[in-house]
Parts: sequence; C-alpha cells; structure tokens
Amino acid sequence: MLAAEHISTLLQGPPYYIPGQPGLQGLNGFFLSCTRARADDPETYRQHIQKGYIDEYVRFEREHQPAEVQEALEEIQAIPDSRRRTEALLTLLQEVSAAYAYPTPQWVKESKPMYQIMVDRFCNPNLWSPDVEIREAATTHWHELQNRKDRDFFDNVNFAGGTLEGIIANIDYLKNIAGGLYLNPIFESDTVHGYNTADYTSVNHRFAGFSDAQYYGADERERAEMKMTGLQQFDALTDHIPVVLDIAVNHTGRAHTAFQDIEKNGIQSSYTDWYRGLQFDQEGKLTGWKGWWGHDTLPELDHHSAGVRDHFLGEGYAVGKPLDEQTEEWKTWVTRIQNAGTREAILEDPQMLEEAQKKLGVIGFWSAMMSGEKKDGTKKNGGWRLDVPNDINRPEFWNEFRTLVKTIDPELWIVGEIWDNENEAHWLNGDKFDGVMNYRFWQKTLDFLIGDTPTRRQHLSGDRAYPVNAYQFADYIKWFVSRHPKQVVETMMNNAGTHDVIRLNDLLGHPEAKWDKTAVGLTMIMTLPGSPCLWSGDELGMNNRNCPIVTDPMNRKPFEWDLTKDYPAAPKSELLGHVQRLSTLREQSHALQTANIRFINTGNPNVLAYVRESDPDDPDADEVLVIVNRSGNNEMVCYDAFAGMHSHISEYLSTKDGVSYDEYGIMVPENCSVVYTSS
Repeated sequence: MLAAEHISTLLQGPPYYIPGQPGLQGLNGFFLSCTRARADDPETYRQHIQKGYIDEYVRFEREHQPAEVQEALEEIQAIPDSRRRTEALLTLLQEVSAAYAYPTPQWVKESKPMYQIMVDRFCNPNLWSPDVEIREAATTHWHELQNRKDRDFFDNVNFAGGTLEGIIANIDYLKNIAGGLYLNPIFESDTVHGYNTADYTSVNHRFAGFSDAQYYGADERERAEMKMTGLQQFDALTDHIPVVLDIAVNHTGRAHTAFQDIEKNGIQSSYTDWYRGLQFDQEGKLTGWKGWWGHDTLPELDHHSAGVRDHFLGEGYAVGKPLDEQTEEWKTWVTRIQNAGTREAILEDPQMLEEAQKKLGVIGFWSAMMSGEKKDGTKKNGGWRLDVPNDINRPEFWNEFRTLVKTIDPELWIVGEIWDNENEAHWLNGDKFDGVMNYRFWQKTLDFLIGDTPTRRQHLSGDRAYPVNAYQFADYIKWFVSRHPKQVVETMMNNAGTHDVIRLNDLLGHPEAKWDKTAVGLTMIMTLPGSPCLWSGDELGMNNRNCPIVTDPMNRKPFEWDLTKDYPAAPKSELLGHVQRLSTLREQSHALQTANIRFINTGNPNVLAYVRESDPDDPDADEVLVIVNRSGNNEMVCYDAFAGMHSHISEYLSTKDGVSYDEYGIMVPENCSVVYTSS
C-alpha cells in the first residue's frame, strides 16, 4: 500500500475538474494524478495494480461520493482479483462521470469518419478541363509536385491549383468514405498550408478559382466579388457535407491588414496593441516582433487586446453572456446567416456581408455559416479544429470561444490540436473543447503494430515509441476510455495520418514489401473508441518512399487520382474498398458510435481481440468483434475466448484472404485483421 505521505503528495497535483462540481477532487482525480505523469509508460497500468493504487483510490472515493456510488465502490472493493477489481472501477468511472459530463455533438458520433483535406492539394478541376492545353499544363504541374525527390523548402508557396469546386466535383467519392471534411485553413493567405492568415473573412482567392494575376490586379469592387464567390462556394460545399474549419488565432501572417498597417505606420498605427513583442526604432518604425516559435512570418497576436477580441468574437457580441442576454441585432444577424434564403442575399451584397462579419466577428460568422440551413431546408453540421490553442497568451479566450460557438449551435464540434495528451483533461472540462486531436492514441496503435522502426524515427513523435504487446495495448485503451466521460471519448479526433506526420503507408508498409499493415492500421483506427479521421490519400495507400524525408511538406503532395481507378493490377484499389466498407459499418453500427469496448484475452501477445458493444438500453443494439494478428505467422484463436459474446456474429471483412475456421477456433493469417458483426 501507499504511504500516507505519498498519497498526500499525489493529491497535490491538478484535479480533474468535473463540470457542475467545482473543487471536487473525486471521480477521476486521484487515479489520474497517479497515472497522468507516466502515461507514456506501457507498464503503468499493471504497476498501479501491483502497488495497490487502485485500492487507495477506492477508499478515497468512498469518502467523497454520494451513497449510491459508495455502495458500488464497496462492491468493487470486495472483488478478490486485483485486475478485475480495477476493470470494474474503470467501468464505474465512466458511468458516474457521464452524469456530470457536458453534451458533445451527436452528429460526430453517428457519422462516417472525418476526412482531412489540404484544399490546394486535393483536386485542381483543370485536370479534367476540355481544353487540352489547360488540362496538360495542370496535369504536368500536378505530377511534378507528386514526384519530387528532394525536400523542397519552397513547397509552401508552390500551389498545385486545388479548389473548393474541385472538392465539390468529387463529393460522391468523398461521401462514400467520409461523414465530414476537416479542411486545413481556407482563409486568404499566400501559402499552401494557410496558417499565416491574411484575411479571416475571405476564402483564399486561389481556392475560389481565381489566379494571382486576377486577384492582385483587381480593384476594390472586383475583389469584393471574388470574396463573395469564394463564400458562395463554401456555402455550396457545406450543403453537401459537414465541414470542420481549421483556424490559427494565435498568430496571423504578415499580410494581415492589422500587421500591414503597423509596418506602414509604425508606432502611430491603431493596431499596435494587436501583436506581441513589437519593437520600434527612434523614428517609430517597426523593427521587431514576437513570431510563433521564432518564425517572423507568423507574428503572434495579443489576446488581451480589445481589438483582437472584437475581430474574432464580434463587435455585436456580449462576451460570455447567454443567448437571452445578447442584443436583438446580434441574434438577428445570426438568424440571417443561418437562414438559407437570407444568407444567399447577404452573400450577394458586399455592404450587408461586411456588416454581418463586423457584428458577428470571424468566429460568429463562420459558425453561423457552418450550422445554418441547407437550401433544401435541412440542417447543416460542422465545427472547428483549433491550431496550437495552448500557445495563445490569454487562455480564457477559449472559454469565451466555446460560449459563443455553442450559443450559435451546440452541435458545432470543437477540437483542439493538443499534442501533449497527458494533460488533455485541462481542455476537456466542458468549458473549452469537445475533444482533442488524439495523437497519443495513434502512437499506441503504432507501438502495438510495428514498435520502433527506422521510418518511425522520422515521425514527429518517434521518441515516444514503446513497443507493446496485445495485453499492454489493451491496458492502455482501458486507461484511456476511463480517463474521460463517455461523451468525451466518443468525440475525440482519432487521427492516423495528418499534414504534420508521416503517412500511414510509409509507417505500416514495409519498404521491401515484406509485409503491409496499412489496412490493419485503418481497421483499428476506425473500430476503436472515438471519431476516426483520415488524411487525404491514406485510403489509397499514398506514400513517399521515393523521398529521403517522408514527413511534411513531402507528405502534402497532391492527391494521386490515378489510384482511385479500379485497375485490376492496382492492389491499392482494394484498400479503398476496405475503407469504404469500414466507413459504412462505422455509420451503421451503434456499437462503433459509443465508447464501449471489452477486450478478449486470446492467450497470445501478438493477437489483439476486442468487442465493441452498444449501450445496454439501445433498442437496435449490436456488437462488433475485431481480431488483429500483428505477427508474421498464422495464429489460432480458440472459440473459448468468445464465450462472453451476447449475439451470433459473422465475418464482415478481413484484410487478407485465408481466414479459416475449424472445430477449435479461428486461424488468422499473418499481419491481418478480421471484423465480425452481429446478425
């Protein structure tokens, strides 16, 4: 058991705040204070059982919880086996914390996976132009960017020509695999990635189909028309599919109007309180500023500035106030943008558009656009992916951000880019985000599937590689799903690839083709708890093996449309079919839409098996069984392991041929996953 002084030290750590229960240390507080600091260690869970942490936790909770919870804890305390005692506690944690949990967007839980797109690199409509000269020029440039051999540091300004219309033209392809699109920043910018925003109120003119010559040579009236065209195209896209917008509010680009004014007018500018670390010479000219991570192209905003607050939250918004305390003017503008008919009129009138954006601010305007009515009268859905949210200098902004967004529509999804998943609880208290980009979740999947490999060492988080077996991976997932209320786990963004990390196939495909676990990795990411998100092209097995460096910007090469064709000799087309079937299952299975998971002991450290189950009160309950064999050998799983299954199951799909059945069990081929559904 733990010494009393050691317990005291653990309790001094930050508590897991429960919405509606300020100051309550309980529920997850003590247990997580024990585990949080060593979350990377795959042995943590097992060690905590051995050291008796769980028993101390149960005793602590019995002193702080309501009577009915105390009774449940007493029953748990009486379980003789320490591992079963722990698992019972983890289940109780979710059940109890759900009662305190804030609601999270339902559409995210029920949809197909999210699909991440960098607009410039997805589809240039000129690739299919009837004009031969235009088509050939676009195709040549597109392929040149796909086939680079060396890392090109000018890649950020080498546009491939992708547009919003290119996305819309391929919407049927996307809807076969995706329930929503996560778009890297689409706002006006002079880079491919878009994180150096020049204008948050406009769509990048290139993404609206206008050339640099057209845009930079245009007069004020013509630019206003281009702006409206871009917004109309975005409106049309959101009529087809939910869109999650990526935005960086920690910094802008130097081309932003406010920063340009400072560069022009120096210390006399009215925007000098907008940016951090500004320096001026004796003549009042700008000589320096604080750039994000030292990048002078990304001047950091000062969120203590009233001007910055109004720019993002709107001049007409009463910060932090509920809907009934907002002005009628503000509420009217929200309604006008959300209504399909009045929104269409506003997007055709530059003066009305300017007034709407001024009153609603950047966040209010786009939130209303994403959550309004479609032209057919049905409701849109969407949300925000927030770039480097932990870097801004006034964290309370995120509380204000959430209040504004959820006032406009509670179903808008808010996801933060938080790499340090040990401390994500700080962001998931019900006053900031609905979920975070769950990079650690994917790291653990890689730990199980491939452990440490040369390619993985190029990964941004490669230093976190700790090879684990099936039992250790299961322990981590149990720990993860008990770490947050059920609703939160269900809206965590489970990324495999992104624009920031090595492509899926580069990690899971052996460079000498001795094995390929790409389909297995996709099976896991799409059947484990949370909201899966695919990086554009991973469903086709796109990779960068012909490049000496496989991470960004090389992983941002243009989409390989040739791989979508059903060539008999192209095995990657089979991967696309696999993803489409998994996506359909994700949308149809109630079990996959919950945080419920139960692991099966296969008796083999190389074979992972888990069951996803619907909620007990679901009238359309179902079960999904997943078996993963990571080894290079065929492995047998005995039927006895599945004794706890509640329903008859049948094979839905496997990543390889050759799964066989006899009187004793299932023979799973090497490097293979199999998915079963209840019938």
